[in-house]
Amino acid sequence: MNLLNKEAPKVASSLKEYEKDVFEWSVAGVPYRPLPRGGFDIEQRLKDMKASDVDMQVLSNTPQTFLYNQDAGLTTATSIIQNNQIAKHVRDYPKNFYGIATLPMQAPKAAADELKRSITKLNLKGAQIGSDAVQLLGGHGYVKEYPVERWYRDLRSAGVIEGGLLV
Repeated sequence: MNLLNKEAPKVASSLKEYEKDVFEWSVAGVPYRPLPRGGFDIEQRLKDMKASDVDMQVLSNTPQTFLYNQDAGLTTATSIIQNNQIAKHVRDYPKNFYGIATLPMQAPKAAADELKRSITKLNLKGAQIGSDAVQLLGGHGYVKEYPVERWYRDLRSAGVIEGGLLV
């Protein structure tokens, strides 16, 4: 959270506890609630996993950090920050976590490049894409600047899609 605030002050976040160990986290004015302490405190998450007899979890970003409504450069930068942090936790606790990336879906080439980097360099297992990206990319009969076909073309050219399947 602090790194996002430092690197992307335009979408600065705030964290507010409203019950013991339960928080509301707002990013760019969009709240995410409830966020348990284990959602941002890795040591607490490990304790919660142990108490629940969970050995492995998949780490991802929270929905309000997709930032599809923001400038593509900003969203690309925040995707990189978040993916690097997810990868750090996976490296630090490889027996407990897998990770999936977030992508700047309003910038298909940047999204393809970040997906390739996240899988090949950060060892993340895939990506999480918000449902509003379907509209952004031209799904459900709605066409905007970047149709789905362009995004898939960019993924193929980045070497992420082989033979029509995501690698």
